[in-house]
Amino acid sequence: MSDEHQISTVKTKKVSKFAKFKTPLHIGSDSELWLLVSLENDKQSGENLTAFFDLIERLATNGREIKKIKIILSDYLNRHYRGEEKAKEMGLEWVTKNDLILKACKIPIEIIYWKSLYDPEEVKQKEVVLKKLHQENQEYQIIINGIASSHAKKAGNGSATNYLIEESAVISSLEGIICYPADELNEALKFSIKYFKQNLVYHGYAIYDNNKKKKNIGLSSSNTTQTISKTSNSSERLLICSLQLVEAMENNGIFGAQQQAGFFQKFIELKNQHSLVVKKDLNEDNHGEEINTATKTSPTLKIGAFTGVV
Repeated sequence: MSDEHQISTVKTKKVSKFAKFKTPLHIGSDSELWLLVSLENDKQSGENLTAFFDLIERLATNGREIKKIKIILSDYLNRHYRGEEKAKEMGLEWVTKNDLILKACKIPIEIIYWKSLYDPEEVKQKEVVLKKLHQENQEYQIIINGIASSHAKKAGNGSATNYLIEESAVISSLEGIICYPADELNEALKFSIKYFKQNLVYHGYAIYDNNKKKKNIGLSSSNTTQTISKTSNSSERLLICSLQLVEAMENNGIFGAQQQAGFFQKFIELKNQHSLVVKKDLNEDNHGEEINTATKTSPTLKIGAFTGVV
């Protein structure tokens, strides 16, 4: 089977996962995203990786000018735990395993190996500064020692400390937007980014199963109708509809009150444009009274898994 056919299969295959950002993604034109990949994190391989690419592609189709995804592999960094040769193998194995998924992504991708980010002199200088801070700054010392103690079982406390400081030196040398499947970066990274006043914004994301999406985020239109119809309280009915709509918009890259309100306003305008009120002369039994009736069905709002007629 040719690569082209296999890539086409990946593109058309229905995946069982979907991804969603934890916070609104604010990006400018021609933006590039950093994706930090922990090689042993299952959330960043296979269908989970496809789900992240699908999320970014949806954002791109909603007017976000995402020029490139820069994937940072933590291969060389893992030498602190696994040794240099094994660390190198881990990076190559990840690329091989996800080769077709990477090629199927519609947005250009650049694979960046850790050593190329660690080698610059600027990064080495930051590492020296952070090592000194670890000796002199009590706040940073507590942060590093606390995280290192939980990782020490991998290769000892010293290796874990070196891992964290090197990771902080590299990440705090980046600029732009960085993504990872977690609510927040670890405290060591947050400290170093703030300390060096680096222009780096973090956006965490989560991976969900599609069946959970149907249950929690995008009920099918029939299920939504049934849920709403069983709710007699008008406030509850409004809340259910609102939550469904907001979740659906966010799942398709429409974030923030202003952007969501603007999107909905456009829909209302579209609805009004398509509504046609026809006055009919009734027969004599209706005493010539007039009624208003919509001869066209209201436009259907369809975003992702949410479909509703307003």
